[in-house]
Amino acid sequence: RQRQMCIRDSYECVGDVQNVTFPCATLCDAETGRIAIYYGCADTCVGLAYTTVDAVVDYVKSHSSI
Repeated sequence: RQRQMCIRDSYECVGDVQNVTFPCATLCDAETGRIAIYYGCADTCVGLAYTTVDAVVDYVKSHSSI
């Protein structure tokens, strides 16, 4: 049982499981440029992030190798 718990804990924290697709969605408000990103990380974890289109574009520009 302890081994199963350890595997589940890793799965819950990492969210990277071979051959498994996790649900995700993005909502964008065109008028304000706000973005909400949902990621169903695992069975008991959910990721939700908020940003703006401008912030994403700035990040990509400043971290691009091109």
